[in-house]
Amino acid sequence: MPVEEQVAVLFAGSRGYVDELPLERVAAFGHGLRDSMGAHHEDLLARIRDEKQLSEETEKELATAIVEYLKGFDGGKGATD
Repeated sequence: MPVEEQVAVLFAGSRGYVDELPLERVAAFGHGLRDSMGAHHEDLLARIRDEKQLSEETEKELATAIVEYLKGFDGGKGATD
């Protein structure tokens, strides 16, 4: 898994974005988040990879992308883009 995708998944977990999901759905959320980030936020992933740190602006954009994806995650039963 590319480091920039790892950062997105770890950020979601460490910042509490998956706290309300059933434990058995967390892995599906992570996989779906990676797919969504690659499909819709390639520029953000590239910035994370290239800068090798999260600026305040990058953190805000990453949080927004995660919240967007979380809204489409179907009640913990699966993932959508």
